[in-house]
Amino acid sequence: MRILVVDDQPAVRKLLVRFLEGRGHSVTTASNGNEGFAADQTTMDLVITDLEMPEMSGDQMINQLHESGKDIPFILMSGNHQELGVRGLALKQWNIRVATIQKPFSPSLLVTTVADEFGLKI
Repeated sequence: MRILVVDDQPAVRKLLVRFLEGRGHSVTTASNGNEGFAADQTTMDLVITDLEMPEMSGDQMINQLHESGKDIPFILMSGNHQELGVRGLALKQWNIRVATIQKPFSPSLLVTTVADEFGLKI
């Protein structure tokens, strides 16, 4: 599976890359929503993004990708549980395939969420 990881914290990107590549996936990274939007989305099977980042937030990036015709499943993650819930619900109202995960989270929660929400195995 080809996965895009977008997070402004290098340590989070590194941990997710190590975990996902260790499970045999191809991972591309970006440090903010602008970089994530500019990445080649035509080949991505899943996008995992932080909510709050400089330049462009995760939910703004998701909206732009959706408006450009991309039908990619998204995992939106944040340490701010309340804001995560509000923005995640707003995206779902636009029929965007998005699931939310509160940071910090275990790798097993990521695996379970992707399987339960999108029927994908990571």
